[in-house]
Amino acid sequence: TLLTAASARGDVDVVSELLRRGANIDTRSPHGLTPIMAAASSRSPHRLEVVKVLHSAGAGLSFRTVSDGLDAIGIAESKGHADVAVYLRSPPSKLPSRLVLGLSLAAGLVIAALAALRLYFAGEAAPSIADRCARCLGGTTRQDAARNARPCRN
Repeated sequence: TLLTAASARGDVDVVSELLRRGANIDTRSPHGLTPIMAAASSRSPHRLEVVKVLHSAGAGLSFRTVSDGLDAIGIAESKGHADVAVYLRSPPSKLPSRLVLGLSLAAGLVIAALAALRLYFAGEAAPSIADRCARCLGGTTRQDAARNARPCRN
């Protein structure tokens, strides 16, 4: 495909434009080669930039070639492209940027919710069990509620 050919040539601008226009990022050749594999095996000095563009757009790393069963990392290592292999193995780059952004937003929302709860409950000290029972049962303690068979909600 055009995307695979541009990836193999190391043409960052063409790869970016094809992705912007909706090219299939995980299209496979008859030999099982995907665009990120083509970039990982490229002799172009721009191969790492192309790999970064494809990876950040969500290119799959689990595909393997038909002939030798290598994935993109294995191809990079077999070609001696340690820079590409290190990038693809690094923990932050294992997740597509859209997913990382989504996880960051979710974590931010959880932190904000916890901060709001902390502020909400910070105004009063935690009441004792006897205080809570007296509050919900109209002045009786937990023991009084047990004797009168009135259930304590706390």
